Amino acid sequence: MRRNWNWIGPLLAIGGRIPEELNCRWELLGEGISRVIDLRDLRAETQPEWLPGVELLHLPTPDHQPISQSMIWQGVQWTRKAWEANLRVLIHCEHGIGRCALLAACVLVSEGASPTEAIRELKQVRSCIAPSPVQLHALLAWAASWNQSQGKPPSTDTWAALSRIAYLGITSVNRP
Repeated sequence: MRRNWNWIGPLLAIGGRIPEELNCRWELLGEGISRVIDLRDLRAETQPEWLPGVELLHLPTPDHQPISQSMIWQGVQWTRKAWEANLRVLIHCEHGIGRCALLAACVLVSEGASPTEAIRELKQVRSCIAPSPVQLHALLAWAASWNQSQGKPPSTDTWAALSRIAYLGITSVNRP
C-alpha cells in the first residue's frame, strides 16, 4: 500500500484517508508521525482505532466545505503545540485535496506565510490540492483574523490570486 501523504516540511504532512489496514497505521509511526488531524465528517463511533503513541484530533467537516473558523483555530494551535515539542503532524481528509490543504495553509500562515505563499508551497509539494472556492474564502478570512490577532496589517491576497494557483493544472472540476 502506497502512502497517501506528502511532507510539507520536516514536521508537517498532508494527505488523504489513511487506510484501515494496520500496516498502514504502523507506517505513520515509521515516519515519526505522532499527531494526526482527521477532517473527515465521520461520527465518533465510526472513527478507526489509532495506534498507541498516535494522538488524534477530529475536526469533522463535510467534503468540499470550509472548516469552521473556530476549528481552524483549534487545529492551528494544536499543530503549533505539537511542533513546540518537535512532533510530526499529519493533517488529512478523505482525498487530500481540499480540507487538509485549507488547514495546512492556515498553519503556514501562522508561521509567517501569506495565503498565496501557503497555497503555492502546498501545490508544489502536493500538486493535486484544489480547495473549493468556499475553502479558499475561509483561508482568506482566517488569515485576516490571524493577522489582526498578531497586530499585523491585513493580507492583500485575493481569492482570484489564490484560485489561479490552487486550480493550476485542473482542466475540469465536478463539484456539487
